[in-house]
Amino acid sequence: MKSLLLCTTAVALCFSFAPASAQQAISTAILASDANFRDLAGISQTYGGTGFADSTAHDGMMRTGVFYRSEALTGLHDADKMTLSGLRIGLVIDLRTPGEMTGAPTPMAPNAGPDWVPARAAYTPINIFGTPDDPTPPSPAIGEAGRVAAINYMKSLYTGFVANSWERPNIHDVLITLANEPSATLFHCSAGKDRTGWTSVLLQSIAGVSPTTILKDYLATNHYMAAQVDLILTTNSVPSKYWDFYRLLLGVRRDYLQAGLDEVIALYGSMDAYLINGLGLSRADIYVLRAKMVYYSTLPGQS
Repeated sequence: MKSLLLCTTAVALCFSFAPASAQQAISTAILASDANFRDLAGISQTYGGTGFADSTAHDGMMRTGVFYRSEALTGLHDADKMTLSGLRIGLVIDLRTPGEMTGAPTPMAPNAGPDWVPARAAYTPINIFGTPDDPTPPSPAIGEAGRVAAINYMKSLYTGFVANSWERPNIHDVLITLANEPSATLFHCSAGKDRTGWTSVLLQSIAGVSPTTILKDYLATNHYMAAQVDLILTTNSVPSKYWDFYRLLLGVRRDYLQAGLDEVIALYGSMDAYLINGLGLSRADIYVLRAKMVYYSTLPGQS
């Protein structure tokens, strides 16, 4: 994995993002062809949020228009392409495996064909799983123990983000790339819920968003993706007796995320130690990411 330049706090001061104001509304458009697209700063009230940018520790407020999270950018409608192009996204980070990228290439990826390329957007693939195709072990087969197997499989994905030595360097590179990019950035995997979800949780933790809000934003995938999951099950003629099994794989649950968070405590003792000792971030890297994401009306520690 190629080494990436370290950030300095001076870089963070040069970004053109406008300061967030108190109770800044989340105005990110809902995309018909990319259901799980949203601003990391917060979620709309329709999908379980407050409709405003998330608050953080030390009386901070998440900045909108800095980081966007999404499912794969394949099959975008023309109207959604225009919407994304208007967000001034300068970089797209693809978290999928090479096999996933080949099967459903991101439009701006090399050799993806003459499709949409956002104005000024660069494309960077960073395979979080670090495997050629699917994660190891493969997804479970349907059977009598299908429900338990599905839940345990999903939990294993999240513990792997913490425990697997071949995944941690890739997560490090994602965070460092986000810290170094001076323009708005979109990161995505396939459904925008697990690899993208874990990346979002780390960023929100760095920003100082409360655990309650982090969990609510994580679980919002089930609201954003509800209609799409229903469509997947019906258009693929999945027998209704298997719907519960597939919904466990296609959605998110609190215990999936909790499995990863528990592994952080078990192996590192704290999220901060995981970020520094597990992922290899420096304190400066963390400060740069926090400066990009959070606006403080007063400096922390001052009244």
